[in-house]
Amino acid sequence: RRVAPRLSVRQAATDIGGKLYTENEGKRNNLLDVFSANMKRVQEATRVLEEFAKLTSPKLGKIFKTIRFQIYELEKKLYPMLVRQVKPLDR
Repeated sequence: RRVAPRLSVRQAATDIGGKLYTENEGKRNNLLDVFSANMKRVQEATRVLEEFAKLTSPKLGKIFKTIRFQIYELEKKLYPMLVRQVKPLDR
């Protein structure tokens, strides 16, 4: 099996980036920030699943695409509900 060039040179155990933890990296301003960041992660992950599924089953790829768009709608519905729950000073 061939290893992608960037993988063959990766040194995760000694990579300084793995040990750095900036002040902003450990800080979340409020629930809305956490929600938004994680909804984007879910959307990206679903897109990855969609792309991989297309390799073996276009039908499954289409299912993941449908799920991804449902997630977009879910975010649109949930965000205003969370805004109402978060104290004005926490926004």
